[in-house]
Amino acid sequence: MHFQTITILLLAALFISGCSQTKQSSDYCETLKGDSEINSCYIERAIAEQNPMVCQRQSKDNLKDICKLQVAKELKEQAICEIISSDDIKDSCYNAVAFERKYSGICDKIISEEIKENCYHKIALATQDLIVCNKIVEEMHREKCKSQVNAGITTHEQ
Repeated sequence: MHFQTITILLLAALFISGCSQTKQSSDYCETLKGDSEINSCYIERAIAEQNPMVCQRQSKDNLKDICKLQVAKELKEQAICEIISSDDIKDSCYNAVAFERKYSGICDKIISEEIKENCYHKIALATQDLIVCNKIVEEMHREKCKSQVNAGITTHEQ
């Protein structure tokens, strides 16, 4: 009787460990149904493995880029943004990483002037740094940034 209990426990442990290994591999993502579920799985795997190349297993280019954006944001890694093909998603990636790192130098890489200026504004408020506000080209936006920093506002409200 004791031998049967041990055998059952060992088999259960092997089964459970086999299942968890399957869920931990990016191959598991391919067994899922629905783009949303698959996309989430690849993002989770890429973050867990700290490897944005896992995102390349996505079927669509925009999903690959969105996956890389999420990995870059989570890992706070600007270099990942550079391997994104879509300029819009790349800009969003730089914006997200700049905010996560509280570093306005990353905003400089953004192509869209509107996103770039919003990036500077968010960093200025988060760091309470008036010098970052001076990077904003549009005068009204720059002055609003300065007045919010001077007022001690720490969130970006527009």
